[in-house]
This record gives sequence, C-alpha cells and structure tokens, in this order.
Amino acid sequence: MVRYLHIISFDVPYPPDYGGVTDVFYKIKALKEADIKIILHCFEYGRSRQDVLEQYCEEVHYYRRRKTVPFRLPYIVSSRKNDELIERLQKDNHPILMEGVHCSYFLYSGELDASRCWVRLHNVEWEYYANLAKYAQSFFRRFYFKQEAGLLKNYEKELAKKGKFFSLSQYDYNIYTKINAEVVQIPLFAGKEKVTGEEGRGEYCLYHGNLSVPENEEAVTFLVTHVFSGLDVKLIVAGKNPSVELKNLCLKHNVECVPNPDAKEMDEFIRNAHINVLPAAIGTGIKVKIINSLAEGRFVVTNPVGTDSGSGWTSLCRIADGAEEWKSAIRDLWDQSFSKEEIIKRQEVFSKVFSDRKNADQIIRQIFK
Repeated sequence: MVRYLHIISFDVPYPPDYGGVTDVFYKIKALKEADIKIILHCFEYGRSRQDVLEQYCEEVHYYRRRKTVPFRLPYIVSSRKNDELIERLQKDNHPILMEGVHCSYFLYSGELDASRCWVRLHNVEWEYYANLAKYAQSFFRRFYFKQEAGLLKNYEKELAKKGKFFSLSQYDYNIYTKINAEVVQIPLFAGKEKVTGEEGRGEYCLYHGNLSVPENEEAVTFLVTHVFSGLDVKLIVAGKNPSVELKNLCLKHNVECVPNPDAKEMDEFIRNAHINVLPAAIGTGIKVKIINSLAEGRFVVTNPVGTDSGSGWTSLCRIADGAEEWKSAIRDLWDQSFSKEEIIKRQEVFSKVFSDRKNADQIIRQIFK
C-alpha cells in the first residue's frame, strides 16, 4: 500500500544547520527511506529554495510568510496562515504532520479534520518566548516577545484540546500532558546514529552556537568572565555573527573568537576540542548542539537547563551549576583522557535514543495506525 504524508515545515529544512530544521530534514530523510511518499510544504523567509529536497519528496511547495499584526493570534502562527496551503491540503485525505505550533493554524481553526493532523512540538513556545523577553536588549523586542508569549500560552492551551502531538523532549511532553494533550515523545532526528568522537585529548575547550542570539551571548559572557578567567585552560568561541561587544570581551580575556566558521570548520572545532562547554539559558525543546557534540566530540559539560531529565542521554554529559561547579568540572575533565569505553557507552545510548530509523517507524505506527 502506498502511503502519503503531508509535512508542513516552518522553514526551508535544508541545509540542516540549526536546531529546528535539523529535526525536520533528517525526519524527512528517514521517512523517505521507510517508503513514505512525502508532500512537503515549506514557508520561506530568508533561506533559499533547495532542489535537494526533491530527492526525498514527491512534491515540494513553497509559501511566503504574511506580515500580520499579532492581535488575537501569535505572529509565528498568523504569518503562516496561507490560502494556497489549505487548498492543497483539502484536495486529499492524506495525514498531515505540522512542524511546530507555527504551522498548526488550520487544525486550530477547524478547517482540517483533527484525525488527519499531528503537531511536532519543537518547544513549549510560550515559555520559549517568555525567556527570549528576558534577554532582549531593546524595549521593542521585549514588548514583542512578551506579547507573543501571552498569545502563545492561550493558543497552545486551546490547540492541546484539538490535536495530537509528538514532543521532542521529555520536558515538553510533561508540560503538554499537564494540559491534557495527547502526546507521544519521539526524540530528535539528528542524522547522528554513529558516534565519531576520538579517543585521547584535545588542547582547548569550545563553546559554539549562533552568537547573535542574546541567550547565547549571555552564555559566552558567563564562561569568559566567571569561569575561564580563573582557569589556565584555553577557550575557543565559534559561531555565527558575534557582536562587536562580544568579540571585544573575548579579546580582553585572551579568548579566541572565530566568527562564522563554515560547517567543515565547525565540525573540526567540535571533534578536536577536549571539552565542549555548553551552558543553556532556556529549558524548552532540545539542544541540538549538545547532541552534535556528544556524537562528534569528547567531553561535554552543560548546566541543568541544558539537559532533558528522563530522556536517556543526559547521563552522557557532566552537569555543572554555578561558576565554581563549572571550574571544578573543567579541571576534573581536563586531567582525563577521553576513552574508548566512553565512546562505546555513547554509542549504546545513541543507537537506542537517536536512531532515525526506529524513530521514523514510531511516527509511522502512530500516524498510519
């Protein structure tokens, strides 16, 4: 029997170079390998159309986001309300996977039969936007994030009554279960089933991420000023678009800052580091850079917010909370060699938790039962 699935993506899911689209792309790839015929619908806003997606999908359609005023609906939802999209979806009865609350409007409005629809939760979005407001540096951005958080909280509460959900993290599963949603937890599709970290030791610690994001800049500031200022250990900071202020801070503290490394350079930084130091500021969703570092690198230190209790992979990280615990963890790991036993342990966890094939099979069982 031929099985078709509509997937609505909040962004163009290639290249898989940031958290949300990583999950979308490798999910599409795994479903294709399981003989699911995918009709992909992408919202585009800054990322170009990608011919490579046609290798995995029967059809690929692109839509522009609308400019709307977030009055009753959150902007991330209302800007993806598209007439051409709903017309296509109503032409057949194939099941629909909506990537993110962002793409769920036609389930919320009742224009699509709820029995056809599943929503992939990439975050508890209202909590995510409330946290963004804490780190916003301008009044306008703080106001927007707070407004969006309030609208999203009401929207997600109503959506929970109507849809069926795949949570990415255990945390998000718990939150949605509390508001009586029908939720199944399916881990990140990361394309990282094989652990490739190398035995031995590296010569530096590494923080990596999108450095233009305020909470990531806050994390770097914490590491540079409160942790590594008291350690005789080299720190490298690498990522997208660091601000002048952040580059100057690194320069002042003799920290190497590498702006905008390409994918190959970043992989090399991760693989050659002795410790990937990755504190997180926001607890919702899952931190793809931590999973990548566990798959490709040596030791990983994060804080409690960066973990996902009950998810099966948290035990692979060293957890530190507060500057003194961070210093202690780094000193301890700096004197250790990364062992083959650690690689084997990680591989066992990854084969169980981050098997794209197994997780695709679970999605298929839920959607096509």
